[in-house]
Amino acid sequence: MRSLRLTTGLILFAYATSHFLNHAFGVRSIEAMQAASAILLRPWQSYPGLFALYGAFSIHGLLGLYALHRRRHLRLPAAEAWQLALGLTIPLLLIPHALALRLGQSLYGVEFGFERLHCQLWIVSPNLALPRQMLLLLVVWIHGCIGLRSSLRTKPWYPRALPAMASLATLIPALAILGVVNAGLDVREAVARGSIDDPHTRDMACAILEGVREAFLRRARMYGVRIIETA
Repeated sequence: MRSLRLTTGLILFAYATSHFLNHAFGVRSIEAMQAASAILLRPWQSYPGLFALYGAFSIHGLLGLYALHRRRHLRLPAAEAWQLALGLTIPLLLIPHALALRLGQSLYGVEFGFERLHCQLWIVSPNLALPRQMLLLLVVWIHGCIGLRSSLRTKPWYPRALPAMASLATLIPALAILGVVNAGLDVREAVARGSIDDPHTRDMACAILEGVREAFLRRARMYGVRIIETA
């Protein structure tokens, strides 16, 4: 049972790492983030990827609750207490985000690219959705790192690998948060710039909103404005 919990935890940690690395591409641009998702995230959106992800999430959570149930007392070591508290927090932070994406895709056929997602975070709900998403990133990463450490610390090679692992555990979330912030500021700048005759603003708005490109073309024909399409 312990090995099954470790396996499912590693699957979830691999998924989280893929997301964090993808967010890090936002340091370059939101377009780079979107392009990187084809390699880092698309495998998780396939049927085998979704089966592995949802299965690992369900089994890992149930095994964690079962392990807690078997304990005769709740006097936990600090690391285990933190891991438990963070693990129980993850569904509360994750469910609103996951439901919005899945229901939007299933019921309304809305494709949530990173432009649309960052518009939701930074423009539509900067006081609720944005802090919740940032907190989710930190909670998931810390929970995974605590679990990984508790599983690997008895390995004979762990002391030698610890400096490199600690560096990665710090660098990856830092780059991910920087990427999210940079991409969000790009979206804010595009909205503040506001002119639909600006190619970059127009393309970003078309990626965020349904039917906007057609609206731009109708406006151009109405007022005799020639809009140069960008690649």
